[in-house]
Amino acid sequence: MTKPSYLLFGSSTVNIDELCSSLRDVLDIDFEPRRSDYHGGDYYRAGKLRGEHFILEKNWRDEDGELFEPAYEDFDVILEVNGTARPDVIRERLAEIEGLIFLAER
Repeated sequence: MTKPSYLLFGSSTVNIDELCSSLRDVLDIDFEPRRSDYHGGDYYRAGKLRGEHFILEKNWRDEDGELFEPAYEDFDVILEVNGTARPDVIRERLAEIEGLIFLAER
């Protein structure tokens, strides 16, 4: 059995709503708009939290400018792909989205 992967992507050129629309088209999944102080306000989520799921959020958590991913401060929007058993497939599909950059696999 393959260990689930965590993938991180970012964008500094595409806003969160446009990126969400592109992700829906490329991945053929529905993203649900959500709101959470932990995620810095409005964000999108798709999938089941106990399995493969996606979180699309702005790269800050509060008015003071605390970044969600400080190592990637040049990226305004962050996409987390959590618990995926198909990291190569996800990376290949997301490479189709202009302005979305693969940042890391953990």
